[in-house]
Amino acid sequence: MKIHLKAKHGGSYGIAVIWYLFVLFGVMQGAVAQSALELGKFDGPYFFYENGDSSCIRVEHGQVLSEKSEHIKAFKVSTEDGKHQFEVWRHPMVAPAWSYRPSKKIVVLSDPHGDFESFYSILNAQKVIGLNYEWTFGSNQLVIIGDVFDRGKDVLPIFWLIYKLEYEAAKAGGQVHFLFGNHEEMVLRGNYKYTQEKYKALAEKVGRDYRDFWSVNTELGKWLQTKNTMEKIGDNLFVHAGLSAAMLDPQWSISAVNDSVRHHLFQQKEERQKSKAATFLFGSEGP
Repeated sequence: MKIHLKAKHGGSYGIAVIWYLFVLFGVMQGAVAQSALELGKFDGPYFFYENGDSSCIRVEHGQVLSEKSEHIKAFKVSTEDGKHQFEVWRHPMVAPAWSYRPSKKIVVLSDPHGDFESFYSILNAQKVIGLNYEWTFGSNQLVIIGDVFDRGKDVLPIFWLIYKLEYEAAKAGGQVHFLFGNHEEMVLRGNYKYTQEKYKALAEKVGRDYRDFWSVNTELGKWLQTKNTMEKIGDNLFVHAGLSAAMLDPQWSISAVNDSVRHHLFQQKEERQKSKAATFLFGSEGP
């Protein structure tokens, strides 16, 4: 559609108007691109252990806050909308076994993908947790088969809740099992195709790569470093994506798979391609 305005002296404003609209459209596009990388309302805390120092980064009401964290033993975690808030205590990390005895009840779920509301609702409905986010499942077991990362805006609160429940369950004689999914390996190697913009914005704001927030120099990175890809509870084998016929090779025992995935998990794609084991395990025939 052409737009023409008659000028007082017989000229046409058509070119000027079209140029103006073009510039305006460009400015609007720039504003949209900029807003897409806006910080979330709440995020964190992320604990870093670097060069002998301990620090934490968090976002509160859209503002980035950073402080030394040696003294922080307990901290508050909030969802993006502020609806869910709970306290977490830092605690020792214990590498899980790969085989467990069955309990009276086992709740299994996967792919929460940053949707805290649904994750919380399912656990509460199954009496795994109470209204105050506390473990209420006694000596029973909860299995989360990966894919906490990506899509939703509450990836971190879900990880912190799992971290919290794992410790509380152990004290009650129960178990929380977290296994890796394909979105864990994607993010940890630097593929952010499905990662919410709020997380990219925070990384950009503090001058880090997003995967650095989950490195082995962070609290949750150290915790993830202990996790498995496959576990057996009684006669049931748990794994995120299933098993191909190639996994029947005797070299791929459950413990061998877990050890090898942990070893290569934080490597980027180019590094993994140097290893036959990593190429196989993170390829189409891997778990």
